[in-house]
Amino acid sequence: MLVLLRLRVPRPYNKSMYVGIDIGGTKILAAASTTGRTMGTSQKIATPSSAKAAVEAIVGLVHQVADGHPVASIGVSSPGWIDHGTVMSADNIGWHNVNISSILSKRLHAHVTLENDAACGGLAETILGAAKGYRHVLYVTISTGVGTSLIVDGKIFRGSRNLEGGHITLQKDGPLCSCGAKGHFESLVSGKAIKRDYGKYAYEIKDAKTWDKIAENMAMGIASLIAAEAPDVVILAGGVSVHWQHFKRPLQKKLSEFWTGEIPPIKLAKFVETAPVIGALLLASQAEQLLL
Repeated sequence: MLVLLRLRVPRPYNKSMYVGIDIGGTKILAAASTTGRTMGTSQKIATPSSAKAAVEAIVGLVHQVADGHPVASIGVSSPGWIDHGTVMSADNIGWHNVNISSILSKRLHAHVTLENDAACGGLAETILGAAKGYRHVLYVTISTGVGTSLIVDGKIFRGSRNLEGGHITLQKDGPLCSCGAKGHFESLVSGKAIKRDYGKYAYEIKDAKTWDKIAENMAMGIASLIAAEAPDVVILAGGVSVHWQHFKRPLQKKLSEFWTGEIPPIKLAKFVETAPVIGALLLASQAEQLLL
């Protein structure tokens, strides 16, 4: 009797990658991951002065971090107003009406998901970081500019356009914001605002009185956002928030002066400066699952 055995021949190993891109005011960070939940190989460069140059740089970064592996899906985090794969307006990087999703998809032959950087950061902190277990998460990133997002039950809350809490008005005749209006939250506490007002970058400031002043403006904006959005927790991220220990106490004190209601926990992000790229990786993996 002849018995035929079917041998299972393993396929050649060539694991596909998810790639996350975070476009910032000063740098572009790219990271690859096989799971979409952790950062693997990463590379960063200074943000080019034009959208065209940035596209070329991003294409190069994707190839570098993917390191020869096929790219399953790409997530892109960008500042500004995002609509249907297009950066409609991002004053901090000077982009207007740039359909980055379509451009990168054609160049890299992969699905591309574009989302606001604060939304990506909030998603990362809710799924994997300091806000894990909370239902209503207010994410505030204070860096070159100020971005905010609201994550509800693990999903990005979107209105007719992404939230722009950095542009709430706090002072009628305050400093000029990057958007052209006066007295916005961003114009008072961003890295640019700190350098303008105190002649130093945040990392150079050691004086407690200066941090008390910065914390007061932070508290004014955060209290307004708490009143409007009623979150279970507030997560602070971004380059200025790295200096959490300098302003934590005065921020808490001032919050109770500006908001007499219940103040939710105020927490430093787990991924203080990398949350947006991790959120972009999460979006890339989620998008691929939907495409299967």
